[in-house]
Amino acid sequence: MLQTIGEAAGKTSDETLAAIPDVPWPQVRGMRNRIVHGYFGIDPKTIWRTAVEEVPALAKAVRAYLDRNA
Repeated sequence: MLQTIGEAAGKTSDETLAAIPDVPWPQVRGMRNRIVHGYFGIDPKTIWRTAVEEVPALAKAVRAYLDRNA
């Protein structure tokens, strides 16, 4: 899931990403790169915290954007 989110963020226009400023897009893409390429190992606690705490906030921000632009 985190890999897919990061991949989608990398393919999303800068204009769209700028319209959702509450999301740290460089970190989202960076997490994807670390997972895919295994840079410096992967900390399971970080993955868990991201999935449980950060993904719901990201989903809420993206939903709000979609609602405004529907």
